[in-house]
Amino acid sequence: MKMIMIHAWNEKEQSYRGRFSNLLSYPSLTIATIYSLIPNGVFSKIDVVDENSQNVIYDKEKYDIALISFETSSSLTAYKHCAEFRKRGAYIVCGGYHATALPEEVSEHCDTVIIGPAEVSIPQFIEDFKNGKPEKRYKNSDICASEYPIPSRDKITKRKKLKIPAIVADRGCNNFCKYCSMRTMWRSNPRPVESVVNELKELNSKMAIFYDPNFFGDRAYAIALMNAIKPLKILWGANATADFGYDKELLQ
Repeated sequence: MKMIMIHAWNEKEQSYRGRFSNLLSYPSLTIATIYSLIPNGVFSKIDVVDENSQNVIYDKEKYDIALISFETSSSLTAYKHCAEFRKRGAYIVCGGYHATALPEEVSEHCDTVIIGPAEVSIPQFIEDFKNGKPEKRYKNSDICASEYPIPSRDKITKRKKLKIPAIVADRGCNNFCKYCSMRTMWRSNPRPVESVVNELKELNSKMAIFYDPNFFGDRAYAIALMNAIKPLKILWGANATADFGYDKELLQ
């Protein structure tokens, strides 16, 4: 079997795909993380496309499965991919923020919808597909942080990207703001500090960017992690809510 994995990008959005995008765009971990979930020996070939800097070619191969992850901004482009690969006989699987928020809409364009985290759902779907019994929906939200896979970073394209590696310690946030997509997709569930530190060491880089939506959301965890990172003597950046600026200990 052959599969193509796509992280879709709004084809009309060019601001992060231009000549200066290597100064603006951090590498995506989406495809790398999903790839790490694929069981060995199932597929004879897996093509990966980060559409932010690569192009989707419909007739490159005859694929058995097209797995497409996307956000709301890229949903129309993703639906076009669904239609094109379906015409070519592929089984269409969709996941990501938009699929999690609006599974009914997304199911009109694909055969299977992955709702929420993929750590359990993707291996389960592949096993079911092999047995000829794939389900229409998969939803496994209760994932332990210690089970998060290390992304297959060799599948991350470096084309038009900043040369700063990315990492995630806690992909969720407990603020549950009504306007934020994070509460739809993740809950706060920090990885073991030792696991994060070991991954940082393997990056072999003097700089790193944390993709955590709210790095200081779990205050005790953030302090423990920062203390563990300090001996590595790396420069790092992360997202935070504005109120962390009033916390002198965190600032220090």
